[in-house]
Order: sequence, then C-alpha cells, then structure tokens
Amino acid sequence: MNRFSLFIFACLFYLILASCAELSTKEMDLSFTTEEGRGMLQTDAELYQAELFQNGRQGMRFDIPYTVTNTTEIAVYMIGCRQPSAPVLQKRDGEEWVTAFSAVEQHCLSPPFILEPGEQRRDTLQVYGFFPGQNIYPEFLTDVEGTYRLKKRIYSDPDTFENSGEWSNHKLDPELRISNTFQVKKK
Repeated sequence: MNRFSLFIFACLFYLILASCAELSTKEMDLSFTTEEGRGMLQTDAELYQAELFQNGRQGMRFDIPYTVTNTTEIAVYMIGCRQPSAPVLQKRDGEEWVTAFSAVEQHCLSPPFILEPGEQRRDTLQVYGFFPGQNIYPEFLTDVEGTYRLKKRIYSDPDTFENSGEWSNHKLDPELRISNTFQVKKK
C-alpha cells in the first residue's frame, strides 16, 4: 500500500470508530435544554408527523429540517462525504436517550465543513427507516410516537482534521451538539 492509501484507510477507520462511539444505544440525560441557549442544533418545529408505509416491508418516514449555529467563539467543523454526516435521532426512554434512527451514509471523507463563530448551516435529516426484524436497513429502532432530539458530531478545532486520530478528542461537549426536544406522532 502506498502512503496515500494508508492515509485514506486510517481516515476511514477513525471515522467508523467515531460513528460507533456516537451510536451508543443509551445515554444518561444530561439535564440539558436548548431553551438555555447553549446548544448549536435547532429544529424548525416542535412536532413532526411520521407517515407509516408498507411496500412489502413496514417502516416510517418524515423529514426534520434543522439549523446548526456556531454559538462558540471559535471555528468548529463537521466531517462527512460531500456533505456533513447526518445527526443521530434519539428518543427519550424514561430518563435515558436511546438511538431511534441513524442514516446509512457513504464512507468517504471530504474536506471539513467549517463554521466560523456566528455562522449557520441548514440541513434536513430524512428519516426513512424500516421496523426491526425485516432484515433491511436503515432500521427505525423504537416505537414511533414520543419525545426526540438530534445529536450531531461537531468538532472544536479544524486543524485536527489532518490528524484524524485526534478527532474524538476534539468533539464538542454533548450539550452543544444536542438539539431541542420535539414530538413525533403518527399521521
């Protein structure tokens, strides 16, 4: 393998490791609310309507438009393949948050997507998942109705992009990377 191939392999390896760490199925509630104005993620609504479908397989779909605003005093960045990676959709389960949906994405690495202090980036999480047990992905892992939030990987120092082994050390605090809460109901 030449140096470039090794570099690409290492980048993909660390991207996968970072993704796996983000997909932890349960987390403790950090008593965080974006109403305090600390978070960077904000959805455009407090209620989303999920459309159930059956096309040989059963699942659900809906879109969640959101905005990432750099509320810090430093440049931050996101990684992904031609666009920043999608956030993970988490659902409240008692006092814990569990992963409900994680988008299937290409595993390539584009240059970092940098947000300077005060800058915003709008995007949409397209939730299209199949219910478990059908041997098809992506899966929607929880009951549909409930309280949800988004969690996104956002890093604090764009200079660390070149040293992919350091990415997880520069992930912003969770309270900055978690959205407001919102409801999802069946149509």
